[in-house]
Amino acid sequence: MTIISLMIYVAIAAAVLTVLVYFWKQGKISVPDSFIQNYCGALFIFSGFVKVVDPLGTAYKMEQYFQQFQAVAEGSFLSLLLACFLCLNMQVLAFLCL
Repeated sequence: MTIISLMIYVAIAAAVLTVLVYFWKQGKISVPDSFIQNYCGALFIFSGFVKVVDPLGTAYKMEQYFQQFQAVAEGSFLSLLLACFLCLNMQVLAFLCL
């Protein structure tokens, strides 16, 4: 899956959700605002699910990031903790957007 196809799938999901909300609220919403809100929410949900599937891989990436910038948390348990926090944070942001 390329980034372009991912963005297209997320846009389709956001458009469908926007249409559903438009009919549910009987046309009392701003369609562009609702589409952008649904697009961000769908993108955050997808990103969160990707991180939930592989938190250890995310921890490895965080550890590489720490090594590049020589952070204090390099090689410690904080990389896994930060990866788990990042996963949960993405899910919370996604559901707040929706």
